[in-house]
Amino acid sequence: VAVFLAVAISMNRLISDSELTVGAVAGMSRGQRMSPFIRIAVFAMLGNLVINLFVQPVAFREMRESVYEIRSDLVAAFMRPGEFTDLGGNVTFYTRSLDD
Repeated sequence: VAVFLAVAISMNRLISDSELTVGAVAGMSRGQRMSPFIRIAVFAMLGNLVINLFVQPVAFREMRESVYEIRSDLVAAFMRPGEFTDLGGNVTFYTRSLDD
């Protein structure tokens, strides 16, 4: 969204200052005038692709491991060997022993 807004604002500025018209009169083709915007769009697309394919899965895996460790530590804190643990709602746990 930020790249789109930046391109839209810069295109508006170029049109209002007649710089695109001057470029066309000077002999620049339409492709030469749009080349910077297309390059920015391709770089933004590649950056987004790298994030979606590599960064996001690694971050999600780390988050799942962290949540698992937190939940297992929380359960271990409530459970004591040889004691009944009342969790409410007619649910009671008995822990014979705790292993790592």
